[in-house]
Amino acid sequence: MEKNTEKQGLSGFKPFLIVLAALIVLLVIIKLTLSALSL
Repeated sequence: MEKNTEKQGLSGFKPFLIVLAALIVLLVIIKLTLSALSL
């Protein structure tokens, strides 16, 4: 029972990590674009 809930928690947490990483990449790209435009 406990092992099953742990696996479900991990599988439910992975998509969140992927979304978080994508957001960070987007923020970095936006910052680089803004700095390039200001230059």
